[in-house]
Amino acid sequence: MASKPSSRSEEIQTLSELLSRLCVKLTGLSGDAVIPHFQLALNLLRSKQSIEDEDEFRIVERLKKQLVRHGREKDAAHFVDLHRKLQSQ
Repeated sequence: MASKPSSRSEEIQTLSELLSRLCVKLTGLSGDAVIPHFQLALNLLRSKQSIEDEDEFRIVERLKKQLVRHGREKDAAHFVDLHRKLQSQ
């Protein structure tokens, strides 16, 4: 069982590491190549606007376009399909 972070800075470090690992997993990139994706994700999470205020369609389109730009058309189509299924629930 993982231990809990003992301080706020350790908690932030742990969250940052988890977000970085998520970006690596989702993009298939590593090292410096994943940094722009990590920074985008971090900026979205730090945004003064809450995620609820963000237009869901714009977020989905941004993610889809990013996948297509990186030659991952199949992943983009799969993502859109999953999002559509989620909306229909």
